[in-house]
Amino acid sequence: MSLAIRLGLLSLLPLMLLGATPSDEVKQKRLYPMGEKIFLQNCPEFPWQSHSDSKKLQEAILKGGACGKLGQRESEALFYYLWDVKIQKSANFGTNERIEVPHKAKCPVCGMFVAKYPRWAAKITTESGHAHYFDGVKDMVKFILHPTHYIKDFNETILSIEVTDYYAQKKLDGKKAIYVIHSDVYGPMGNELIPFETKKSAQNFIKDHGGKIVESFDRINEEILATLDL
Repeated sequence: MSLAIRLGLLSLLPLMLLGATPSDEVKQKRLYPMGEKIFLQNCPEFPWQSHSDSKKLQEAILKGGACGKLGQRESEALFYYLWDVKIQKSANFGTNERIEVPHKAKCPVCGMFVAKYPRWAAKITTESGHAHYFDGVKDMVKFILHPTHYIKDFNETILSIEVTDYYAQKKLDGKKAIYVIHSDVYGPMGNELIPFETKKSAQNFIKDHGGKIVESFDRINEEILATLDL
């Protein structure tokens, strides 16, 4: 068997067999951001939802060329991003781990159906137990600052604020999240406040997408919102 054929066969071996599984730190710092960038640029329509088997996902990336010709490093990053961030976490989420948006819920600020944009979903719950859903943190903050601009008779105390972590796609306490503004990633309503559970995740995101960190929810004000609507 020629060396070229042997190398060709080697390239089709599952990624997990080509080396040790990278540490969580390596995944968070390098592989997930790189994999997301490759996914968005090369194959945003790749049907990752149809892959429940890691080996078949590896084959689709390596053998099928679903995202074009990728080197080993790029293939590895794409695999771990899709498998860990998109597939595994989506499959493991229960109703208590993500914001469940009713099919007909509309954002009171822009009027869009929020269920169409689950990765950007935000939610507030009032003292009466009523929930309002938003297709991004930006619109949610606009509502919180001036609720009667959007619901004239609104006169309730907001008890909880929930947002969606950009990478993990799980719900976070909006008051404890870290936010990134002015990145090259846009939400349904354009420039967004992008939520992360940790400052480290936000910093990793900025390395690939630019932007600036807003370290607490309380620092989000009218001035910041105005710059996002320019």
